[in-house]
Amino acid sequence: YGEVADSIQGSRIHLIERPRFQSEQAWQDYADKLTELARFTLSQGVRLAYHHHMGAYVESPEDIDQLMGRTGPEVGLLFDSGHCYMGGGEPIEVLRKHIDRVCHVHFKDVRKAVVQLARNQMWSFPDCIVNGTFTVPGDG
Repeated sequence: YGEVADSIQGSRIHLIERPRFQSEQAWQDYADKLTELARFTLSQGVRLAYHHHMGAYVESPEDIDQLMGRTGPEVGLLFDSGHCYMGGGEPIEVLRKHIDRVCHVHFKDVRKAVVQLARNQMWSFPDCIVNGTFTVPGDG
């Protein structure tokens, strides 16, 4: 599951302008709804795997922490090493912290020099893709 409401991932809008929850209550309301959805999908035999993503509400390691801390154990985590790094995290640290919730993985590598350009020049997510931020494991 990837939240795309208000997402800027498909637009040429600076990543810094991504949507954010504006209050603790907004975080909790979202987490409660997500937990309810995950309970339903689990009752149908499908574990929900939440995909943190650039340009969306849950992007940074702090966002991942908030989501995992506020949702029930029914909500799994789709861990994405490339998006984790792009979001400012060290993938191994985030993975270790939330390993019990990981139920799906997207392993990709990033080109650190391109990530630095993306941050310094405030690229959009499409700019990151076009300029080769993400690559196959071992290439970055």
